[in-house]
Amino acid sequence: MKDVIGTIFSFLSVAFDKIPMLSKFKGYRSVLGLVGLAVVMVLQQLGVGSEELLGYLNIGFLAFTGLSLNAKANE
Repeated sequence: MKDVIGTIFSFLSVAFDKIPMLSKFKGYRSVLGLVGLAVVMVLQQLGVGSEELLGYLNIGFLAFTGLSLNAKANE
């Protein structure tokens, strides 16, 4: 089971590294995700925008940050 999970995360790491625009920002992808999360949090606190849309953006930035950290750990 450990090998299966390791293979899945390795595949996700390779797939995330092959996204064309993100290869230019290889060292800063997790920072971009965290900045995105901070902006979404500020917008939620100020009540700007739709709560539903901000919730989806929050989930997207969390996934982006997680994938970037996974790709960094599997180099």
